[in-house]
Amino acid sequence: MADQTPEKVDLDKTEPVAEVSDVDLDLHDDSKVKFVNGGKKDEAQVEIGVSDSASVDAFVGLNKEELMKYTDDPFWVKVRYVLFISFWVIWLAMLVAAIVIIAIAPKCPYRPPLEWYHKSTVYQVYPKSFLDGKGDNGVGDLKGISDKLDYFLSAQVGAIYINSIYKSGMKDGGYDVVDHKDIDPVFGTMAEFDDLLKKAHKKELKVIMDFIPNHTGKNCSWFQSSVKNESKYDDYYIWHSGGGQSTPPNNWLSRYGHRAWTWSPERGQWYYHTFLPDQPDLNLRNPEVQKEMADILRFWLNKGVDGMVVNAAEHLVEATSFEDEPASNEPGLVNESYETLKHLYTTFQNESFDLITKWQAIVDDVSTSSEKPRVLLTEAYGPIDEMVKFYNFNNSKGANLPLNFNLLSIDRDCKARCLHNLISSWMIEKPSDAWSTWVLGNHNSHRVADRKGERYVNVLNMLLMMLPGTPFTYYGEEIGMKDVQVPFAKTVDEFGKSFGEADYVNFTRDFERSPMQWTSGNFSGFTTFSSTWLPVASNYKENNVKGQGSTGAGFTPLEVYTEVAKLHSQPSVLFGKLHFAVVTENILCFLRKAEGFPGFLAFFNFGDMAEGALTLSGTADGLVPKKGLVVATSGNLANTDYKNGTTVDLSNVHLGPAQGIIFMLDN
Repeated sequence: MADQTPEKVDLDKTEPVAEVSDVDLDLHDDSKVKFVNGGKKDEAQVEIGVSDSASVDAFVGLNKEELMKYTDDPFWVKVRYVLFISFWVIWLAMLVAAIVIIAIAPKCPYRPPLEWYHKSTVYQVYPKSFLDGKGDNGVGDLKGISDKLDYFLSAQVGAIYINSIYKSGMKDGGYDVVDHKDIDPVFGTMAEFDDLLKKAHKKELKVIMDFIPNHTGKNCSWFQSSVKNESKYDDYYIWHSGGGQSTPPNNWLSRYGHRAWTWSPERGQWYYHTFLPDQPDLNLRNPEVQKEMADILRFWLNKGVDGMVVNAAEHLVEATSFEDEPASNEPGLVNESYETLKHLYTTFQNESFDLITKWQAIVDDVSTSSEKPRVLLTEAYGPIDEMVKFYNFNNSKGANLPLNFNLLSIDRDCKARCLHNLISSWMIEKPSDAWSTWVLGNHNSHRVADRKGERYVNVLNMLLMMLPGTPFTYYGEEIGMKDVQVPFAKTVDEFGKSFGEADYVNFTRDFERSPMQWTSGNFSGFTTFSSTWLPVASNYKENNVKGQGSTGAGFTPLEVYTEVAKLHSQPSVLFGKLHFAVVTENILCFLRKAEGFPGFLAFFNFGDMAEGALTLSGTADGLVPKKGLVVATSGNLANTDYKNGTTVDLSNVHLGPAQGIIFMLDN
């Protein structure tokens, strides 16, 4: 085999490298870039070039001198002007087109900025009568309210207004307050209140409470110290020497009738009380008392309460002159009843309005700092021109929502014209930009089923929900509860009892405070205890929440109430204008319309005779189409043409007594 050992190579031996010429590199090579190394030292040469003849014809732009030759050429001058003018014409055309499109394009309808207290239906709870949740004493409590939160939601309620639950002597239903920062044990504990508040907020329900700054209970530590003339508290209340023990300072009367002054043997002076002798009036001219009230207000707002109702707002401050009030000379009044005097010096004093502006400022401050809107309301009874001052006083912002009690005047004689006057008088007197409230019943007024008549409950609840503003419903009104005639021996109301057995029926408020009727069971499901604090209505087996909510026919007061309460959230009902269309002796018809939204036309017969073929007029003339869609009725219409979902000729509407229909109109 041949030897295949590779030949050895001398790596250290240097051989001459042949030079490669440029010509050699360019042969058969079309590259534009050449890297050339001639073998001389380490230098390399990069050559950039073109490989074909086309490069000779490459474009070369005009230089400045050549370009200037064309600047004044007539042809190019015209071209420049045409392009310049065309640019601006096109730009302006685009601008005009954009403006036109914006102007004629459909806009989103205007919605005013509204807070929860503008949009909610408010349900007033008289706590002793709502539900005994613990079943331990036959008296309603906080647990009872907490247990019924889902009921509020089912009835379309957005806020619950709870009457006084403060620690008190219970001489006036809890309004003789002993401690403004504590819960009375009859209702529960502060922990139970906090739990109620937490659960309500979780369900997006707001909670409103009473704020009672006018007075305290006689057993309040402040008053006990004031009686002793202790330095800090000696001026916390309204004291006056009068003419000694036998002669009071003046003829002022209590709101509950009888003399408004009571002698204190220990102090040797008279103290003033707007209400019962057990409720001495605070001296709200005293800066220290004002600080106490501001502190109480902040306490509850900081706890998370959504709103406060200033109780007895017209009585906060009295005139310092202590003059006798003139006689009213009204006929047929019981001796020493409140109405026998004109209350010029004990109601609606300027300082009372001023206090409201200060408390509203506190509410606004807490709203801002917590970023949660709160509301201040006022409870006062009196002439409308005085009531509306609570909205604004001396150019200072007053209460968000003064309560309007005009509808409490409804009685059996109040028909369509009467209701029109009650509504329009408030709308005319209030500031044009102020939000209205409408109260159909409360704990100081006989139930609407008794004032007007049981068969009118549905049309009145329908009316309440269709008016412009925030509606307030007193517990039980949604099912048409009636007054309960409590015999004198079982009367609890101190105010009524003070007039004796002969006259108590004209003054007691027990009748409208009977236990809520939940079921047809024992005590109407109000308590599992052996008795109730006031008698339950005798008709509870036929008239109760469970029975009315289970029919499904839409005819019961609760079903009608719930259906119409849903309409209250519609834009036209919530913030639309009010146009009266028909006002006869019996028929009240009005239109609610917000620009850009479907309107609603409401017909109600508050009389005792049928009427038909109604002609629309008034400010609604020309705003109502020929036909409307039935969206709610009072449930007592025999005419099947007015069933929900039916389109009806609006020029031929017929209504019997206590009947109502609401139509939705095309936008």
